Amino acid sequence: MKKKAAVVETLIPGPIRELLGPPPILSTEDEKTYYATMGLFVKHIPVSDAVTWFLIKDLTDYRTEIARYRQLKASAMNVKYSQVAATLTERLLAIYGKNINETKVRRDQGIAEVEREHQGNPDKLRISKEKIMAEFNMFTELDKTVFHLFPEPGKPNEPCLVEAFTSSLSTTTECDQLLEKAERNFLSTLRELERHIFGFGKELQDRLTSLEGEVLNGTLKSETSNVGSTERGRRH
Repeated sequence: MKKKAAVVETLIPGPIRELLGPPPILSTEDEKTYYATMGLFVKHIPVSDAVTWFLIKDLTDYRTEIARYRQLKASAMNVKYSQVAATLTERLLAIYGKNINETKVRRDQGIAEVEREHQGNPDKLRISKEKIMAEFNMFTELDKTVFHLFPEPGKPNEPCLVEAFTSSLSTTTECDQLLEKAERNFLSTLRELERHIFGFGKELQDRLTSLEGEVLNGTLKSETSNVGSTERGRRH
């Protein structure tokens, strides 16, 4: 971890960090991830001036926004799914859980009644109990057909998924709009960076290099001329 931090620090020097300012991230987002992303851009983009640094920062900002909106979209769906699942579970328990409990009470009452009625006749008691249990089991088997509707942790529930998707559609649509804008800005910055590095920026850099060379050559010529004049003066 320390080695990675050192690499990022080398790619993005402290003075450059101060120049670019603090990362525009939320409290739930990681600063290390932000600078690691910037470090990846710096590693593959030739940085020759401040303009390139600012464009790389823009790329990092937009890439952070893209990741943020994708995560928010998924989170919105997850939150809505949890709400829908909780509501469905409560509703099903209120309906079928109550019915099962009432049936159990009727079963127990029926068994107690036939035990009193056929106390001295084991065969009739057994037949009556089997009849009561068969009715109860038939009811519970029918009830089991709706048990698949109950949401289970870690398992997708189709009715919940459908309702969660339709209920969160407005939120996910807004996320998509923000995401699309961030992606457009990212691509636009990439093109601007390309123009700067291989177009006007390169031309400007070449001109500065050429001008610097001319200044240096002029200085050397002047110094050489001065030295020659001095030597000639000494001879005379």
